[in-house]
Amino acid sequence: MKTTGISRRIDDVGRIVIPREIRKTLGIKAGDPIEIFTHDREIVLKKYDGLGGAVERLYSEFSSVRNDLDEETADQIYRHIEALRKAVQSIGEE
Repeated sequence: MKTTGISRRIDDVGRIVIPREIRKTLGIKAGDPIEIFTHDREIVLKKYDGLGGAVERLYSEFSSVRNDLDEETADQIYRHIEALRKAVQSIGEE
């Protein structure tokens, strides 16, 4: 993770401002959806990349644990992920 040296305070209703420089660097514009994750004791913000992006992250995570699974289970999971990929493509959200 790269530090920016920028800090912001949370306002009375829990909002923070993402600095213009960071939004510009990441291609985030007003109105863009943002996903919010937690990891350990951190909050992670990520530009929402649609259902297709979620399926690709799922595939990536699966790839990292595939060798820990028995072959039949791994093949079943892979087939389900491929079906999700095709479904996402068919609705036009790649």
